[in-house]
Amino acid sequence: MKLNPKDLTYCKKIMSDCGPTYYWATRLLPQKIRNATYVLYAFYRVPDDIVDLAPAKQKEDKLNQWLSDWERSKQKPHKVKSPVLRAAQVIHKKFNIPYKYADAFLKAMKQDLTKSRYNNYQELADYMFGSAAVPGIMMTYLVKPNPDKKTLQQAEDLGLAMQLTNFIRDIKEDIEDRDRIYMPVDEMKRFNITEEDIKKHRYPNTWKSFICFQINRSHDLYKSGFEGLKKLPLHTRFCIKLAAIMYMDYNRQIIKSDFQVFHTTYKLSTSRKFFCLIKTILNLTTPPRCPKQL
Repeated sequence: MKLNPKDLTYCKKIMSDCGPTYYWATRLLPQKIRNATYVLYAFYRVPDDIVDLAPAKQKEDKLNQWLSDWERSKQKPHKVKSPVLRAAQVIHKKFNIPYKYADAFLKAMKQDLTKSRYNNYQELADYMFGSAAVPGIMMTYLVKPNPDKKTLQQAEDLGLAMQLTNFIRDIKEDIEDRDRIYMPVDEMKRFNITEEDIKKHRYPNTWKSFICFQINRSHDLYKSGFEGLKKLPLHTRFCIKLAAIMYMDYNRQIIKSDFQVFHTTYKLSTSRKFFCLIKTILNLTTPPRCPKQL
């Protein structure tokens, strides 16, 4: 099977339009891996947008149709209309990516239709495995054929770290636009944070400590993920590291804003992207530290 140029162009546009941070970093990859990354990103993005952006009454039907088309494409990719699914099948076969990872991702997307709260971190981590760790694992297959178990675990950790950064950065957007809270309920209780605090954009006295706790968790995962990157080929390691460092920079912004996530917009300016590029070149992968006294 060969990648259809029109299907590739379609996937590339999805990434450039919807994932500028990833797209910016991906441009540094070798062409073969870069093209595969465009396809995988589109494969993740389309069902994610169905869950987040489709009209409420259509979400389940659209997602079920996507899941059905995905299963059909495993046997007869030429029979499905979606250029993303056709291209995804080519990439799965070309790089020997087990289907179980794509299936875990789609399972997490379906879970988003019915689950909006997570009782503890283990529940959240189980969800994040499909929604965030799987993309990191699948990327590992692109750059390192037949990866060992530890490398896959470290790729998983890097995906979880970046997702946790997302959850912290997007607390306001998630509750306002989707009525979701991706913070463990038991940890909120431990820090005396209520759901009403989040809904009403309040900062209790323990808020900074709570967010710092979440950031520190992501930092431990970043460190593990960066260790795993050392095992990847040099020509691909740099790009993935750059994407992770740019995401980690959101943690720095959150700390700098004094954890005011409800009233701050976090963005990476062009100058900041170049700063992250310099950090990547110098191999400066230490996560920013939260203040010791909060």
